[in-house]
Amino acid sequence: MKLKDYIFNIFVIFDETINTVFLFGLPDETISARCYRLRFDSKFWSKLMVFVDFGALTFFGVKYHCRLSYIYENRHRKISRHYRVKDWKNSGDKNG
Repeated sequence: MKLKDYIFNIFVIFDETINTVFLFGLPDETISARCYRLRFDSKFWSKLMVFVDFGALTFFGVKYHCRLSYIYENRHRKISRHYRVKDWKNSGDKNG
């Protein structure tokens, strides 16, 4: 694993821990993805999304950070490549 990937994973763990422990969120969801998911349900999440997106744009040059995080979560890209199965019929799983 590259150092850049390792540091990224540490930030994701920290983010998910804050979301779970202090904000009572889903354990495998980042605050950014949650902001996007709940943007229409609550003014809090909507305003936090604006704040997070502004920070991501200002410091990292990333537009629509919360939306991209939500898409990333939905595509399960956080799952290690060792656990991804492209074709369940050929995975060796008798039940799938």
